[in-house]
Amino acid sequence: SPRPRTKLTDVRRRRFIAASATDLPRSQQPQHEVELNNEHLPPLTIAYATESGNAELVAEELVRALTDRANATAIDMATLQPADFQTTTPMLVITSSYDEGELPTGIRELYTNLLAEGTRLNALHYALFGLGDRSYEFYSKGADLLDEAFQSLGARRVGAIGRHDAGGRTLATDQATAWAATVIDELLETKLQEAAEVS
Repeated sequence: SPRPRTKLTDVRRRRFIAASATDLPRSQQPQHEVELNNEHLPPLTIAYATESGNAELVAEELVRALTDRANATAIDMATLQPADFQTTTPMLVITSSYDEGELPTGIRELYTNLLAEGTRLNALHYALFGLGDRSYEFYSKGADLLDEAFQSLGARRVGAIGRHDAGGRTLATDQATAWAATVIDELLETKLQEAAEVS
């Protein structure tokens, strides 16, 4: 039987925060991860917020699609804390909407804490992709909520918010991949400029 999908463990979460792929023995990594051999490329976090699993599928597809551009890691936003967004590693953020234009239940506490703590995110550069259904009044509202929160805390969005309509004919993974191609250069440029200034 297929191995059940797991959320990131504390060990892997610490690895994400340390931004080091070498801390963790290979045996502890989830078996479904593909060895991409792209550690020399700029780091990229693909953070997803999901209710039904669609945003996670999109995030995993983007890790594969961007393998020649970035050393990308997909992570469930429900496992993160506000301080985890105080990072210079660029983020692609993928979120669905739930119910009447609300965020997925797993990240509502994170969203509330981000705003309540007023965590400054001045170093964060992000791009944002929302999943939704245009036939609903609150189409892709979850993406707008995150965007407003990030910007109010000092983060800078790169490019336009990408959106997928579940009622359309294009697969979410295909649309997200096409959208990512339009923002990835500018998103990674911020990290490359930083590296050049340090060296």
